[in-house]
Amino acid sequence: MSESVNTRPRIFYWLCALLLGGTLIMQLVLQRGADSHVEANCFLILYNFSENLLKTIFDPLHTDWNLYQSRELSYVIDMLDARFIGWCIRNKMAHFYSMSAILSAIGILIVQQWGFAKGFPKMNCWCALGLSLLWQWTPCNFIHHFFRCGKPVTSLLITMLLFSFRVIWVNREKRTLRLAEILFFTAAFLLPHFDRQGIFLLAGATAFAAILRMVTEDEDKKRFLKYASVAGAGSIAVQTLFNIVITPAIINALNGYTPSFEYQKMPVWAAFDFYGTVYFLFDNIGFWFFGFNNGGVLIFGGLGVIIWQLCKKKRYDILLLLLYCFAVLSVMANLMMFRHRLLILEGVNHSAYFMPFAAVLLMLIALLAEAFEWKKMIFIICFCVVASQTAVTVFGDADPEHNRLHRHSSRRILETLNDEKINPRSVLMPYSAWKLVDAFRGKLRGWEFGGIPIKYPKD
Repeated sequence: MSESVNTRPRIFYWLCALLLGGTLIMQLVLQRGADSHVEANCFLILYNFSENLLKTIFDPLHTDWNLYQSRELSYVIDMLDARFIGWCIRNKMAHFYSMSAILSAIGILIVQQWGFAKGFPKMNCWCALGLSLLWQWTPCNFIHHFFRCGKPVTSLLITMLLFSFRVIWVNREKRTLRLAEILFFTAAFLLPHFDRQGIFLLAGATAFAAILRMVTEDEDKKRFLKYASVAGAGSIAVQTLFNIVITPAIINALNGYTPSFEYQKMPVWAAFDFYGTVYFLFDNIGFWFFGFNNGGVLIFGGLGVIIWQLCKKKRYDILLLLLYCFAVLSVMANLMMFRHRLLILEGVNHSAYFMPFAAVLLMLIALLAEAFEWKKMIFIICFCVVASQTAVTVFGDADPEHNRLHRHSSRRILETLNDEKINPRSVLMPYSAWKLVDAFRGKLRGWEFGGIPIKYPKD
């Protein structure tokens, strides 16, 4: 194992905090309180006014529209998000920001910079800063409004898993290794419980660790890979037990019904429906780098050049890892497109669904940047990405039709929530927003949210 030496100047960390923190603040300011969403409005009512929060969290009929996925841990975070927004609304500071999404974004940037410093000793510090800026300007990372925490938290956990793995692989410092191991096994334990993408990515990482153990000669690395494989497989087994046995039993005990597993049923051939790979995966990568739809066509040519250069440099280790990761992400994209056809809509396609994919791809870009010693090229890439995404942010309108009215009426919805003199029926806003305003004004007494009684504080 090679020694990792942190040679970054102190001023770099101040500049890093200034640029990355400033970019995040700029994104939040540009969102002007964040956007309303048809489902998010329903969840705000549900989590703020339900009589029994424990029953609500274990009620996929209402928390997940009967699409049972055994991700109740994410509903706890959603509830905390919704309660914070509710507190702000009651104190006339209405917004739709998701604190879990913002904290996840901050956590990802911190883990990235720590991972670059401790796990990429040959990487120029300014290249590391450029890569984090590259991550921040991913279109899906512009989304900080309240909806679900699953994708942002999963992105944080997969970032922890990948970067801590890299640090453990190349670093000898005991304190650094101890922290990396804590991050790795924490991420492995939590990853399957927030989103289905987390289960799939952990399964891919676990299989990779098992394969790598068979070809590794270093005894310390083999020992770590054994524990990593066991931890990954054990975490997936625990989640499977909760999914099939424990969570349905709790749901039945609290709410009197057994959840439907229909959403989880998929034929094997769905994994080979390559429309998902081409449309979702490569279209998102192309949109990330070039700022226009169907930019993924250019990615195929770029991949060919990268593969040729890796063969020329005889970096077959990175080549095999690149092909393995794209195989895992392609299968995951195929399954997602088969089960969730709404991803065909442009605005949905480029939304938070791509965040965990981008987290994996950023690690691949970092490995390529180190292998090719792209000290200047990475800045050219980052400049192109920032320029293209600025154009998309300022001039583009990638919202799907079903949420366009919510986005364009969000400012008026927030004004109405802050000012009780405004009659919501006199403002053009979606029906779910009317109900949201009525709920916080105490005018929905006797109304039920899909069968769940709405409870108000005593007057």
